[in-house]
Amino acid sequence: MREKQVMPAWSEEGHPADVVPLPPCTGVQDVIVMGSTDDRHGQAWNDYSYYGRVRHWDGMIGILRVLRDRTLGNWFFYGYIVGGKNFVGNWRITHEDPGMPTVEGAFCLSKWQRSN
Repeated sequence: MREKQVMPAWSEEGHPADVVPLPPCTGVQDVIVMGSTDDRHGQAWNDYSYYGRVRHWDGMIGILRVLRDRTLGNWFFYGYIVGGKNFVGNWRITHEDPGMPTVEGAFCLSKWQRSN
């Protein structure tokens, strides 16, 4: 059973330094995030597609924002949900050339309810 399996962690000398228990299997294979800009917002701020996933063992979210005009580059957003309603993390401009310098910065997105 998965609950009883352990994963060894290794020290720099190559000896087992610790034993880390694996989390129990919930049956969830992966959590995928996908979406796109609606037509109204696409006309104002360009059309994007979004592809991402949630890392199951710590909840980190990674989302790649792909511009339909692929010559302008993509942005990668990664971070965590904080307080149940805030997505806090970093954004990074990605390039096809891994040797190309990039730019990175912080962001915070919050969920709010519109009052009637």
